[in-house]
Amino acid sequence: MIYVVAFVLIGVGLLVVNRVRGGRRHRSGSAPTFRVSVDDAGISCVDYQGQARSVPWTELGAVGITTTDKGPWADDVLWVLHDRSGQVRLVIPSGAEGNEALLRDLQALPGFDNEQVIQAMCSTSNAHFPCWKGSVTQRPVRRPKEGSQEVSEHPGA
Repeated sequence: MIYVVAFVLIGVGLLVVNRVRGGRRHRSGSAPTFRVSVDDAGISCVDYQGQARSVPWTELGAVGITTTDKGPWADDVLWVLHDRSGQVRLVIPSGAEGNEALLRDLQALPGFDNEQVIQAMCSTSNAHFPCWKGSVTQRPVRRPKEGSQEVSEHPGA
């Protein structure tokens, strides 16, 4: 009898999870994606609703990570990019498609604080972790790791 009750509770739990996550599904049933891309002009993204936003490198003023206590049911680690006036320009979930390239380029910003990234990734509460503040005139140059076969996207780098 106890196995039947446990089985029913697990089934109900899975239905609840499916319904909660189903809030972001397209009519076709496929999950929408949040995409971020980085190029010489700046950082751009397309959100879950298909709306495009961007911030040019020349307008970037601060980068931080905001965490919430909503995971795993919602995006709970978010990149927050501010312009030079302090206005939030982009909020990008850490699971966004293209996030790896974003992180690599942000880490190339002069004075970027990787310790804040590490602390943010360990956080399960509502918090903000400032990672960088400053200004740049162009896309930061990523240097390949020693011994890697990564090819620089920047000539002469």
